[in-house]
Amino acid sequence: MACKIPWTEDVNELLAFIKDYAEKYPKEEVPFLYFEYYPTSMFGAEGPTKELLDTAVSDKPCLCQDFGEHLHWVNSKMLEAMEVTKDTPDSILGIAVFERDANGEPTGWVKESAWTYFAETLYKNINWKPPMDMTSERLKPFFDFFRENGITALADGLLESEGQLKSIYEMDMAGELKIYYDGIVRFWRYEDLPEKIAIVKEYQKKYTTKHIKINTLKLFLDGTNESGNSASLHPHVNDSTGTNYGEIAMETDELKKCFLLSNKEGLDLHIIMVGHFVLVAMQLSKLKKK
Repeated sequence: MACKIPWTEDVNELLAFIKDYAEKYPKEEVPFLYFEYYPTSMFGAEGPTKELLDTAVSDKPCLCQDFGEHLHWVNSKMLEAMEVTKDTPDSILGIAVFERDANGEPTGWVKESAWTYFAETLYKNINWKPPMDMTSERLKPFFDFFRENGITALADGLLESEGQLKSIYEMDMAGELKIYYDGIVRFWRYEDLPEKIAIVKEYQKKYTTKHIKINTLKLFLDGTNESGNSASLHPHVNDSTGTNYGEIAMETDELKKCFLLSNKEGLDLHIIMVGHFVLVAMQLSKLKKK
């Protein structure tokens, strides 16, 4: 569903490519445009705007993904189709957010895949869904590529669906999975952790083999440097106010509860973080002593 855009720091060149592509494929044929990847460095700390992308395509939803896959740039039609307004609460405050102007209106810059929480609304409003079924036929070339290049094990940082895992299992049963696969299930808060643990346990019962393991939970604890929201012990160097220490997804008590529950259930906890490793290491050290 994604179209590769030219790698350029020239925003006009990028917009011209998007405009040409949008005109080549009318709304009736391609109702949703998804482009990857643009260099994050193309824009400043305020990020890109919906109005800028509107100059290239304004009659249908359009999304551009940055090269780090943590930031997205959407046009006005995309926000409209997702039904995202200034009154829409952010999914994960400070992390998965729609950047907003002084009036609270979404600017068109989206952090940490916040748009995915509204994807079903988008698809419903445009009466279309992406061809994302992870069949064994579609996955086989992917795994063959790894094998041919000497990769023998893979930790999948985001297990998107049971269908994907089922297809990998079917490949293994057919003797076609020539790699060790570790599937990881993501959670966001302590409140949704029990539900995700139950999913992991169910996957373990149904799909564990010599080559397939599902034993890990994943947490995004902070943002990224590119997003300007990686948690830090000192203000971000590009913040003139000296007040931006980034964002952290949960406080110490909640994080501790996640560690303890995961440990009780015998599951690994994989934490993605950029700037907060010192505090987490300190907390882990305290837990071990207890």
